[in-house]
Amino acid sequence: MGLRWEAIKNPQGLWVLIQNHPLPEGYTAETATVAIRIEGGYPPGALDMASFLPHLARADGKAIIKASSVTIDGDNYQQWSRHYPWQEDVDCLATHHLHVKNWLEAEPKR
Repeated sequence: MGLRWEAIKNPQGLWVLIQNHPLPEGYTAETATVAIRIEGGYPPGALDMASFLPHLARADGKAIIKASSVTIDGDNYQQWSRHYPWQEDVDCLATHHLHVKNWLEAEPKR
């Protein structure tokens, strides 16, 4: 996608931060930083969830389900608890990112 990214390591773990990630219609912001925690054991272990800075809000004012706060490198991100069956021989950071994009598309339509 040609987006800037960085990997950081802090006491909470290793993170990949994707900067200025475009958001689909239905949010009050146009872009956000997407943070994906790289869990111990990856690969082949599973990746899970995604976090956003700034906190995302739906344009229609409805609440985003299963969201909480998490501090990453001193910034307060909005963490989305979303899960799917991880396929060890198929899934990776790229496929996880596709899931995140699908979550972002689906949320304003629910």
